[in-house]
Amino acid sequence: MTANTKTRQLNWEDLKIFLTVYRAGNIAGAAKKLKLDDSTISRRIAQLEVYLGNKLFERTRNGMIQTKFAQEIINQLTKVELGIEGLNEIVTHEKNISGTVRIAMMEGIGSLYLAHKFAPFFHDNPNIKIELVTSPNFVRVGYREADLFLSFFKLASKGITCERIGEFSLFLYASQAYFKKFGKPNSKADLSQHHFVTYIDDLIQIDTVRWLAEVIKNPNVSVSSSSMVAQIALASSGAGIVLLPKFSIPKDTNLVPILKDEVRVKRDVFISAPSDLLNVERILKVKSFINGVFMSDHKYLNQP
Repeated sequence: MTANTKTRQLNWEDLKIFLTVYRAGNIAGAAKKLKLDDSTISRRIAQLEVYLGNKLFERTRNGMIQTKFAQEIINQLTKVELGIEGLNEIVTHEKNISGTVRIAMMEGIGSLYLAHKFAPFFHDNPNIKIELVTSPNFVRVGYREADLFLSFFKLASKGITCERIGEFSLFLYASQAYFKKFGKPNSKADLSQHHFVTYIDDLIQIDTVRWLAEVIKNPNVSVSSSSMVAQIALASSGAGIVLLPKFSIPKDTNLVPILKDEVRVKRDVFISAPSDLLNVERILKVKSFINGVFMSDHKYLNQP
């Protein structure tokens, strides 16, 4: 340890920078989040490494690779981080609870359903900001890429609490334009003669969205897209039959349900969070609100 570092105190701001780089995986991502320049972050990380007497990262072309020492201290630092946040909330009256909560989920359920539900929450909690992340990829909750994660599968990971909060059903939909071209299927057996709109198979990152496979094997796919929004537009234009959840169907759509008594696919909805975050009041408020939304909309989410 040098003469300078002997008198230098361990700085929480340096530790916050380390946590941010650890979670982002690179300096550029951390710099954007912290609103600091790359050189400042590199210098602060280097200072912290000298103070701790251990390297925290190996610098590579692909980003910052955490060392074994960094992995050993991350859990303890996360507890310190949450302790500081909890202290801030203790000294703040409940009505003034503030901060940001990042929620991650698939595009469809985020953009076409949950985003429409938040008005009452904002009215009751004006100081809590929501970051809604919609992504077709798996989100690493353990790396704090999100505070809350909505998924169609149960997340089993150390330090993560996951619970089922509801379910939704998917039905087949098509437009009159499609029926004029190809006719309407009268039974599930007829589906082998029809055209479908679905996800691009090799771009699917989460197996639970392979829902069409539960209805028909080897469907005749006329067009595919990585976006549920695009699939809705394509099916509306008459490109094919699409399997969609009720919440995704616009009120003014020309899509109509077909074979609704024969074809129904169900998915459970789970909400996950780092277990220690569930002591943070703003996280609990958002989680409780989302739970209530799915509970009150149970009937709506399961009808065509």
